[in-house]
Amino acid sequence: MLKFRWQLGTLLLAVFALASGARVGWAHPFHISMAEMEFNSETQRLEVSLKLHASDLENVLSAMAGKRIDVEKDPLNDLVEGYLNRRFVLTTQKLEDALSKTEAVDATEGLTSKAHFVGSELETTWVWLYFELELPQAMLDSSSNLYFVNAVLMERIKDQINTATVRVGTRRHAIKTTLKSPFQEFSVLWLKPQQVSSETPAP
Repeated sequence: MLKFRWQLGTLLLAVFALASGARVGWAHPFHISMAEMEFNSETQRLEVSLKLHASDLENVLSAMAGKRIDVEKDPLNDLVEGYLNRRFVLTTQKLEDALSKTEAVDATEGLTSKAHFVGSELETTWVWLYFELELPQAMLDSSSNLYFVNAVLMERIKDQINTATVRVGTRRHAIKTTLKSPFQEFSVLWLKPQQVSSETPAP
């Protein structure tokens, strides 16, 4: 399903660039983002589809750019990549309790993923961001678990809840982050091909 959405989103980019959607500045009573993640063994990258409120994304990107950003009209590549590289990363560093404040989440060190923006898709008041996380080879070869930082929008929205689903073969692993816990442990096995036994099960 993730690969289908990934491919569909890429094909629809040109269509949505020409389409005029509804205004995305509407207020909303809840603040949540949803990510779907799956490791591509051919490209050795983690493919991500991230869904969040378009108005919230516009606000954080506008603050970064120092001018008003419209997610329908303005180029997002550099802005989104810069933002994700601080707020949506895999890292080998074990983050200390002091990093639970979003002001410090940006200061991750050690081996860290690098975001590559693919495109976006607007759905009325929501926006999908499609990107890949390039992982250092040493991270891929590691036998130790990693740490997943998902602190998008938390610098502006204190009750933000971010959810992510990692797909590994037929299995799914859910991760939730909040302002108090903006990072979680990420199993390195989720980046390995699923092992299939060739033995015939006993009757």
